[in-house]
Order: sequence, then C-alpha cells, then structure tokens
Amino acid sequence: MTVDPEADGSVEDGDTIEELLLSAGIVEETPAGNDLRLTDEFESTWHRLSKQMRDSDRVMRWFARTRNVPRERVETTTYGELFVIEIDGSVAGRWPSEAAFLAETVVRPTLREWLPESEYERLSPDLFRKLSSRLLLFLERCPSCDGELAFADEDDDEIVRVSLSCTACGATLFRGTDG
Repeated sequence: MTVDPEADGSVEDGDTIEELLLSAGIVEETPAGNDLRLTDEFESTWHRLSKQMRDSDRVMRWFARTRNVPRERVETTTYGELFVIEIDGSVAGRWPSEAAFLAETVVRPTLREWLPESEYERLSPDLFRKLSSRLLLFLERCPSCDGELAFADEDDDEIVRVSLSCTACGATLFRGTDG
C-alpha cells in the first residue's frame, strides 16, 4: 500500500480504498472474478486478534490508548442494541453492537501487524475510519462468537435499508441505507 504523504493519507473515493486494499494484499478478487473478499491471511490475522481481545479488557485498553486516555476514564453502556463508549461522561463513540465495536477496534492492530510501519504511520484518522467501514463489510464470521454473518435488506418507501448481522448471536455489525 502506498499512501501519498502530501495528501495526509486521505482518500477521495471507494475505488481508491479498494485499490489500497488490493495492493496491500488485504483483499483479493473472488474465484469468479466478480467481487472482492478478504485474503485468508488477513482474515486469519483479524480473527486471531479479535479472539484475543473479545474475552478480556484488552480491547478497552487498546481503545483508551488510541484516545490517549487512561482506561479508568472509559466507560461502556448500552441503549437497546446500541453499544456506547463514554470518556469522562462524554460520548466517544456509538456502534450498532459490541461486536461492531470489537471488529472496528481490531482493525487498528491488524493493520499495524499487516502493513510496514512507515505506511501504517502515514494513515490518517479519516482513512482508518474509511478502511474500517469497508473492511467490516468483507467479514464473513462474527468477531464476538465466530458465527456466520449475513446481509439483509428491506425496501421501505424507496429507501433500501441494509444490515450485516450474525446468524448465531444476533449482533448487528453494520446498518446503512442505499437510496
């Protein structure tokens, strides 16, 4: 992956992100050649790190470190299915589930392990968010329970709502609209 330092690691569109993911060996074309998927090696790294973090406080310590705050200042709460993290009482982030939080948070150490240090260091926070969102859609197994993930869509008044959820534990990893 090569990031233009003049552009501070920013990407303008999804095609550029896909090019970065392809060139880094993170994704590859499917055998039919009509879609992309995570390479077995990258997916294995992501799931290995997810397993290491899901049953411990490690993911929360990692999150606190990325925000440059002590772990003790980070609290979690849920509102229905929504997973929320607060730092000193202020909302620091919201995810559709704890599994979505885990998947997104594990992107950072996975990329750190996967990419050369010089390229990893040049990735902007905006690019991390875009990469996390794009990579999440490639997952086939739930980071929380290893269950199978499935896409669902629902047409409602010309708006298509899509979601990616675990068929085993019911966690939603992604919700969005198209239209």
